[in-house]
Amino acid sequence: MSSKQRVVVSFAEKVGIMDVSYMSETAQRLEARHSLIFYKKKPHDNVIRLSKEENVELIESSNPSKEIKKINERFSTDRYEVTVKSLEDMRATMMDAM
Repeated sequence: MSSKQRVVVSFAEKVGIMDVSYMSETAQRLEARHSLIFYKKKPHDNVIRLSKEENVELIESSNPSKEIKKINERFSTDRYEVTVKSLEDMRATMMDAM
């Protein structure tokens, strides 16, 4: 009867408004407890503001893949299921066809 709580994580060089919106929608759809995006370059203030409104945690990291591994180790217990979403794949689907 006990279902696992979900944690959704992703990373981007620089996070934009669409990234935050996508992660927020994904977290809601998956009924995730936490939504995190690791980034290398500081996002615009509007992106930071939106992330707070949408409950998407932004975390600066010089090595996002290492951080995602830590998140997996931290949350992959009996109580959590970690889902990694690719922002690059989401961005690719939004590009215009040539």
